[in-house]
Amino acid sequence: MIYRYLLLLSMLAWTSSNAQAVGFGANLGLGSEAWKHESSTRENRGFLSQGFVFDGYISGERPVNYQVIVGLERNAPYKDGLVMSGYMMTHAVGLWTLSRNDYRLWTGLQLKAVHYNSLEDDSDNQYRGTINGMGIGPAVGYKLNMGRLLTLGLSGGLQVMGYRSNYRASNSEGYTGSSSTTANAITGYFNLSILFRVHHHDY
Repeated sequence: MIYRYLLLLSMLAWTSSNAQAVGFGANLGLGSEAWKHESSTRENRGFLSQGFVFDGYISGERPVNYQVIVGLERNAPYKDGLVMSGYMMTHAVGLWTLSRNDYRLWTGLQLKAVHYNSLEDDSDNQYRGTINGMGIGPAVGYKLNMGRLLTLGLSGGLQVMGYRSNYRASNSEGYTGSSSTTANAITGYFNLSILFRVHHHDY
């Protein structure tokens, strides 16, 4: 349900955009998380994502801009622990911007949703898990228009994330069982995007 809602937001942003310049491109993201589990244990993790980005307003004087990123993400501990990989989607809304002919600075909020899968397997036991997470936090971004068609985008910020994990365990003796846990995390992240402007004008 969450992912359908976020996809609907993306479609609405696309159909309602009357921007002077919108853009599509590739995105590379990285970040660090401080997790606190339901059991009060703590761990530090990092993540790396790659995907596609759509920006609904790259240039012009309108004070609000919208950006969505969809892609793949890998989340792993800095030390030994569970490695997770799956899908991610972010929605960023710039609530205040400073625009000039060749650049745009924005600040606002970013909403993030993730769906991870994990698998741990040894000689006797196997653990399969699905992890869903959602978070929100302040964001800041900078977009630099280079020439007539290309834009470089940088963004970063902090987020408070909440995770829910469901695990299913089995072993060689035929035992199966399941469990669920929750965790919270403080996330810092950075995104680098290369966008091609669809509607452009001279600078």
